[in-house]
Amino acid sequence: MEIFKTFFGKKWEVITVSEGNLALLKIKLENFHAIILDVGMPAMNGLEVCRLAMKDNPGIEKKIILITGYISEECLNFSKQHKILCVQKPIFLNELECTLSKLH
Repeated sequence: MEIFKTFFGKKWEVITVSEGNLALLKIKLENFHAIILDVGMPAMNGLEVCRLAMKDNPGIEKKIILITGYISEECLNFSKQHKILCVQKPIFLNELECTLSKLH
C-alpha cells in the first residue's frame, strides 16, 4: 500500500507488492524486519501467504502483521494459533509504527 511507503519510507525501506505470489517471492529473496500482509489480497489471500511463508521460513511469523477490514473467525483463529498480530482497518499509522519498532 502506497500510504505505508509514504508514511514509513522516511524511517525504513518499504517494499510493496499487490499480490500473494509476489509477496512470497520477495519474502524468499529478502530478509525483512517486518511483513505487513493484507488478508484481502486478490488471488491468494494474506492467510495463505502466511501459511506458505511459514512453511518455507520457520519463525517468520514473528515478523508478520496481518491487516484486514473484517476479522473473520478464520483470521482470528489463525492469528491466535500462530501468535500473529491481526489489526483491523482503519489502521492508525502512529500505533502501527510503535508496533513495528518493537518487532525483532
